[in-house]
Amino acid sequence: MGRGEAIRVTLRGRPLVDLVPARTTAESDRLRQLIEAARIAPATRRRPACAPRLAPGARPASELVLADRDAGR
Repeated sequence: MGRGEAIRVTLRGRPLVDLVPARTTAESDRLRQLIEAARIAPATRRRPACAPRLAPGARPASELVLADRDAGR
């Protein structure tokens, strides 16, 4: 697969799935062009492994949403 060839997976001699190399999309081509033209910069940091902890509040967010709904907002 790393060299661009396709692989056919069979089940009891019948084709089940074809694994083919991914094609580039117009969006990824456009992003590459914008990076090469220095119009945008690629991300320099990795995404965090987990979401950041939220600061503790006086009331849970669900209570605040329900209070807003009850108030007719």
